[in-house]
Amino acid sequence: MKPCSTFCLALLASAASAQILPTSAFDFEVDPVNDVIAASTTNNAEGNPRLEFRTGNGEGQVTPFRFLFSVFGDQLRRVAEMTGPGSRGYFKTRHGMRANGGGSQVNRYTVLFDVRHDASGDGAYSSLFNCNDTNGNDGDSFLLWDANGDARIGVEQSYGSSFDPKFWRRIVVSVRTGTGFLGLGAEIKYYVDGVFKRSVTAALGGLVDGTYATYAGASDRSINVFGDDNEENPLGVLLQLAFFDRVLSDQEIAGLGPVGTPFAQIVAPSSVTVVLGRRDRGNVGSLLRAGDGDVYRTCRFVVPNNQVDPIQVEVAGSTQVRAFSSLRFQTVARFQTAGLYRQTLELFDWQANRYDPTDVSSQNMTSTFGVQTVAATGNRARYVGTAGALRARFRVRPIGPTALPIWCVEHDAASWLVNR
Repeated sequence: MKPCSTFCLALLASAASAQILPTSAFDFEVDPVNDVIAASTTNNAEGNPRLEFRTGNGEGQVTPFRFLFSVFGDQLRRVAEMTGPGSRGYFKTRHGMRANGGGSQVNRYTVLFDVRHDASGDGAYSSLFNCNDTNGNDGDSFLLWDANGDARIGVEQSYGSSFDPKFWRRIVVSVRTGTGFLGLGAEIKYYVDGVFKRSVTAALGGLVDGTYATYAGASDRSINVFGDDNEENPLGVLLQLAFFDRVLSDQEIAGLGPVGTPFAQIVAPSSVTVVLGRRDRGNVGSLLRAGDGDVYRTCRFVVPNNQVDPIQVEVAGSTQVRAFSSLRFQTVARFQTAGLYRQTLELFDWQANRYDPTDVSSQNMTSTFGVQTVAATGNRARYVGTAGALRARFRVRPIGPTALPIWCVEHDAASWLVNR
């Protein structure tokens, strides 16, 4: 059986209408990879990256993220692989939680993973997280695989509640140290897709500030997600992580929504206006769902050169969120006719009454649908107008041949993500 730890050591789904706010949450929608809830930069107060991918034994070495795209509901989402070149890896996440539970470390917390695992062999272990800051010992919760490709979940030789992790799952783990006889145990509860599965009272190292507490010091406030000292790290892809600085109830965890639910309000366009060019196909409803075959196609006859933007389209929407930590706008688009096109995304600055020249994303398009995102920086409130109004624009110009009688671009989806 697996030996226990010996030292201390989360296309778009609909967002929940009354979502619980995490202490921090991470996704991979934009570059640089960022904490989407609690921060406007990629570094914490000590100058350390908030999220790193590391490979190799023990603490390993920082390795570039490797990204894929996956469909969630009716949108494409960018996900991160849990592997580097020739090596399994883990995510070092500086969670921002503070000491609680009567100790100097984080003794009450909940971790959310939106994850899809690759199958491992019969009897193999896949770590969920490691509280040791340097990844210098065994993980603190695992999946234990069987010959059928299913896995049981648990720790310290107590595993149960078999399920299939090869599908996208929302796994949630809550930890409460200092419970049981003389306060020596840690109560660890496991949930899959919002449903409580089982509880383990870890008898070894479960005291306050013990094995299952996570560091709260300013320089080492981190959890190593999927970390393990001898590379019992899983293979697969990760969509999202979230950390809560308390133990959530069964009802609260069920209310977090299904896998893929972001910690954001997703705002679909309520109107679309072609400023330059002409609408060839579709309507505003065509921008609501990616992958359904219903696209918004915009065309232009006779493009004189590649120094102008012959196609410009505006979309508008509104948000009910007034206090938010970040705002992003994204499209799913491709060029439809010959040539290589470049799309520019812009956000409307309501305070200056113009499209902002700084928060701009320009990216070459291809003949297959791809996701492009622009993120608001600085004074993000300027992009939300009266009654929560939102406006964005995409401009498209050719980079390749322009001597064509007609050329077209297609948009399969567009939306804003407003993070509470």
